[in-house]
Amino acid sequence: MKISTNMSKDHLDNATKIATSLNLSGEYILQAQLEADNLDDDLLSALVDKISLRLSLEIPNININNKEIIIETLEIIRIYNEFCGYFLCYLNEDSICRLENAVCAHLENIKKKVDFLKIDIGIVPSLIHKTCKHTSEVVSKLKKLGFSIIYCVETEFCTSDYVLRSDCLYLYAFNLRGIFSSGNLRLYRLKEYPKIFYVNHVFNSILKQLCWKKEEKYAYNSILQNRLLRSHYSLCHSKSEARLLELSCERYDIDKGCIIKSGYPSFDVSYRAYGAISPTICGGGGDYLLIAPSYISKFLEDSIFSVILEFLNSGIPIIMRGHPKLVEMEKQKILKKLLRLQKYDNFIFDNGNLCEALKIKEKIDSLSLAMYKSFALLCDSSSLSYTYPLVSLKPAIVLLSKAEVGVTIDNISAYNKQMHIIVHNADDIKNSLKLLQQESALENYAKKIEKYRVEEIYNIGDSSEFISLKIKEILG
Repeated sequence: MKISTNMSKDHLDNATKIATSLNLSGEYILQAQLEADNLDDDLLSALVDKISLRLSLEIPNININNKEIIIETLEIIRIYNEFCGYFLCYLNEDSICRLENAVCAHLENIKKKVDFLKIDIGIVPSLIHKTCKHTSEVVSKLKKLGFSIIYCVETEFCTSDYVLRSDCLYLYAFNLRGIFSSGNLRLYRLKEYPKIFYVNHVFNSILKQLCWKKEEKYAYNSILQNRLLRSHYSLCHSKSEARLLELSCERYDIDKGCIIKSGYPSFDVSYRAYGAISPTICGGGGDYLLIAPSYISKFLEDSIFSVILEFLNSGIPIIMRGHPKLVEMEKQKILKKLLRLQKYDNFIFDNGNLCEALKIKEKIDSLSLAMYKSFALLCDSSSLSYTYPLVSLKPAIVLLSKAEVGVTIDNISAYNKQMHIIVHNADDIKNSLKLLQQESALENYAKKIEKYRVEEIYNIGDSSEFISLKIKEILG
């Protein structure tokens, strides 16, 4: 296959990968269809044709067992999801229409088997946390308002409600009025109904679109692709997020009515859990440095590992914990250095056993306890870089490359001085710890972060109630 393009290498690689999966051959031009005068040799159009054909012809197996509906996820669904993820915002109306029609044809056979079910709202939870803290309170309130629910998951899930075990695209086979999604899933707004309400499981989901960008236009495109094209309504956590969405809507001539200033259910859960910690039970807080990146291996590289050893030798106690989904994947890579760290009496690796390690008899949420027991967080671009300071009123030291810092739009950056200390290397980390050991530093951060929290976050403590009532208002 020969492809000529002035688009990026990433676009070329992604298009080539999809074309290979579809067994497409020939010579094509890869460009945004909205910029193209002649589509005869356009690769995106050819990919749409091939995907549409297979979607209209291929039929998945379906099995209904009481309240569990299992639908086979075909290879073409994976290809379709990848294609939409990479190129949806580059397609013209004709190509989008062809995809819509193909999806409808693909779903027709399934609809005939499930049309006896009368369900109002589909729920796509983020299953990073066992408690589904992004969606559970909203679901509970929706059910009290009289809405019936079906969950969409691809793994085992315990509930008394209906469960669709399949790709979330198959929610369109049900006659739903709405979909409430909280995951980084391949759920795209292809139809006017059901209405999709999207609340990302990452607190700084929109702000992170500013990272790694050299120019504003790339950040705007990322917001369009990762949020505005995914839903009818974007549920916003903060004023900064809402402002970036408003500017993006203006740029792409999208109705700002899609922006709902809702707050963040997951934050409310963490906020309450932290506030419920009793010093009588847990003792004093603020002695430990909490190291909690998405990728622990990044913090066990030689120069930073040496700094961690230096901290431990100087008497600074450390709690280290990894991303719940990624730590197992990294285990072999980090094991040798982790074992070396665990020889120190003032080091704790938190794998959910923090209460036991700290000799606390009552069962307390491990992350909340780690926040309480620490004076600062050292992390990467993990969403904890926002959750930690906003919950605990303590600063986050964020390790980023200089390129990762990205762009600033309308005085909004991915990270801010009120609660973040940006570091680029091991020496920066050491200097930031020296700063925080000054008597007044932590007190000053607490005041600044609390002010930011009050001014920035919507509906603290009441976001689930707000969201459920807003969904009822919109759906009727």
